[in-house]
Amino acid sequence: MDNFQFYGDGDEILEIFEKFGDSAKGALSGGILAVLFSVLLFAFLIGIAVSLVLWALESIGVCVMSEKEGLKNPWYSFIPFFSAFALGRLGAGFKKKNGSVTKDRGKLLLTLNIVLAASLIVILLVVFAVLVPLAVSDFLECRLTAPLIGLAGFCMILYFAVFALAAVYTVFAYISVYNIFLKFNNQMAICFTVLSIFFPFLLPIFLFVSRNKMPVHSQDESDNQFYVNQM
Repeated sequence: MDNFQFYGDGDEILEIFEKFGDSAKGALSGGILAVLFSVLLFAFLIGIAVSLVLWALESIGVCVMSEKEGLKNPWYSFIPFFSAFALGRLGAGFKKKNGSVTKDRGKLLLTLNIVLAASLIVILLVVFAVLVPLAVSDFLECRLTAPLIGLAGFCMILYFAVFALAAVYTVFAYISVYNIFLKFNNQMAICFTVLSIFFPFLLPIFLFVSRNKMPVHSQDESDNQFYVNQM
């Protein structure tokens, strides 16, 4: 009993263990947060790397195909916004079996792309420069003012407008993509387009692969070429 008292009473020992437990919990929590941060940072860097690779594949593919078509400034495919112009014009000039010829949608895609980006910037400015400070002010004063409701409604309307604009851009972009595949990879045009719609990361790969093909400018020409290759 005397020996036990020499090292301290029971309350002191319990206090020491509690402090040790709190320190261990803090160290464990800090370690977990560090691991999570490292994983998220690694995933972020991998995402950026993959995005850059896919951008490069698509840009190179469209650039090479534009050169084969004799289009001016094929390097547009590497420039933001103008890459949409390069994609849209590349699908023009293919004559289908019904006699219709695919249109140049370069200017349309470029315009939609610029308007879409401008609309997103407007939304961000309204939200962070006006809506958030106003919402914080109303929250601190425990009230809901008409300007806040009006701005929130405006942002919602603008958001749905941007969503609709993005949908229109996507539709015309994939029409152009399909027309490109008709010219450069005719037999796989439908397959490549459908797969690109459901798995967008495949589109840059398909465009990069198709750059090695020589363009055809009519369905009859494509069919004749296919029959010759099969012989």
